[in-house]
Amino acid sequence: MEQSLAGGQGGGRVTRIHAKTGARKVVSSAGSFTSAAGVAVEADGSVLVTDANAFGGSGGVIRVHPKTGAQTTVSSGGSFVSPLGIAVAADGSILVADSDAFGGKGGIIRVDPATGAQTKLSSGKKFGGHRRLAIVPAAN
Repeated sequence: MEQSLAGGQGGGRVTRIHAKTGARKVVSSAGSFTSAAGVAVEADGSVLVTDANAFGGSGGVIRVHPKTGAQTTVSSGGSFVSPLGIAVAADGSILVADSDAFGGKGGIIRVDPATGAQTKLSSGKKFGGHRRLAIVPAAN
């Protein structure tokens, strides 16, 4: 059983931490990371990282290959201002919390994992200041 995390000052990195032994292994660092913040894991094990300052300050979502550490841009610019929180929905779409999107109102942005296309899912006064997301499965 392994867990991954991102973050840290001055860029960030994805570190794999073995859940039983605590052993750490850096999977990916530098590259597109400027101030890595949020982390989520896709069904295939790929790691998604939000970085509010990546891509020249426009922010975005970066996919990290779990074995090679290779970084790929998933989505950048567009509605992103300060993308921080990230989660993967049951259908595989990526949800990003951005407290400064949509004219400073903040909101949740759905990102297509294949194309990177962004869609406003929700925004408004109650979204200001949010930094994390969680997916709650629907009750059966």
